[in-house]
Amino acid sequence: MKRSFCIGVICFFYFGFLVSGQQLNTADSFFNAKEFNKAKGIYAGLLKSKPRDLVLNYKYGVCLFKTGEYGQAVKPLEVASKKIPQASILLGDISYQNYHFADAVSYYNAGLALMTASDTSYVSSLLRSEKAAKAESMLSAVQDVQIIDSTVVNKKEFFTYYNLSEDAGHIYSVVNADSSKFDVPLTGFVTQRQDRKFFADTIKGKSDIFTSNKLLNGWTDKQPLSYNVNSPLNENFPFLLSDGITLYFASQGHGSLGGYDIFVTRFRSDTNDFLAPENVGMPFNSLYNDYLMAIDEEKQIGWFATDRYQPSDKVIIYKYKLNSNKIVAQSESLDQKIRQAQLKQYRLFSSHDSSQTSNTSIRRTDKDTMSFALNDTVVYHSVEEFKSPEAKASYLKGVSLEQKIKEIKDKLSSKRNEYSLAKTDADRKRLMPEIVNLEQELSKLESSSNPYFKEARNLEIKKRKG
Repeated sequence: MKRSFCIGVICFFYFGFLVSGQQLNTADSFFNAKEFNKAKGIYAGLLKSKPRDLVLNYKYGVCLFKTGEYGQAVKPLEVASKKIPQASILLGDISYQNYHFADAVSYYNAGLALMTASDTSYVSSLLRSEKAAKAESMLSAVQDVQIIDSTVVNKKEFFTYYNLSEDAGHIYSVVNADSSKFDVPLTGFVTQRQDRKFFADTIKGKSDIFTSNKLLNGWTDKQPLSYNVNSPLNENFPFLLSDGITLYFASQGHGSLGGYDIFVTRFRSDTNDFLAPENVGMPFNSLYNDYLMAIDEEKQIGWFATDRYQPSDKVIIYKYKLNSNKIVAQSESLDQKIRQAQLKQYRLFSSHDSSQTSNTSIRRTDKDTMSFALNDTVVYHSVEEFKSPEAKASYLKGVSLEQKIKEIKDKLSSKRNEYSLAKTDADRKRLMPEIVNLEQELSKLESSSNPYFKEARNLEIKKRKG
């Protein structure tokens, strides 16, 4: 009886081992075929009996990573990272995607410590660490940007929504035999004087930036910019400031954070070449694709576009108010800093009828005080100072209209942010009619300058003279 029991136990464990081996072979087959969804469940089952197995944890973590379950991937990858360097590299990738760049550097360096310089992934992991360190530096200096407006548009034609004044030059579409192969439009820029242009064009399957000058009998042959601008990867979206030397462009190279980043460079006459470009930093750039920075110095307004959190055929255009100097955003926590860098949190620019002169400006503090200038010497700080009841009534109508515009802008911004963060097409489809209605209402209200403040001034001046 005892012998039969022993044989039974041995058979049970042997059968269990056999089944476990078959499951592992099946999971590994799915894993090697990159069918991670199928492999994931099997690895999870095997880990119940071997929770500290480094290889099982690594492969399970990879499956979770590949299926986008980054949060769940952390625990098994941390177990595997004690001996498997690629587990640390994936943990670095997860931290990088979440804008936790300092953690990413630590993970990458931990993985590198387990490698030798001859390992096939050593160089790529080293580059990852360097990029994360650069991103951490950018995050610490994320700029304070005042957003005027944002609009989700079709990617193929987004540059047509940049409303530049005539003195800022002209952006145009570049169409050639290869342009349809790119998922973004190729664009060019002509200066206000129509005497010089910079444009993206294709060569050997990639896009570079070229320039040409206007002569009496036409344009000169196109000349590619030097390697200081044109990297081994794609360049596009050139824009030249009115100073004639400052060039903005987008590139997938030059150590971009991810996809296209926006860069700036300046021309040096002594070398007859552009300087090495600088990344314009966050929040303009992100881990996604960021395109076409254009600046209207006359209006003191800038534009840039990004596909972060957007469907594949859409981009969101941000219109922002230029700062005279770079201002670093103030943050109370790392989470707030990250949200500012991702443009999930920003300041809305508020302009009180910018079409009027500075003497007609209205300013209110948190205590709802006012400053309404009749002329250079007379300024009202309370509505009770109005001598004309009609002027007072007109002023209050102007304040009401101004407040309504602000409320619509705030609501529109909230809905656009909600749209950008929506996870399903159904949610985006639900939000789109609300956004369109708000845009139409805002456009109608802003189609002409606020008439009530001017009317209030004229009525009050007339009353004082009479």
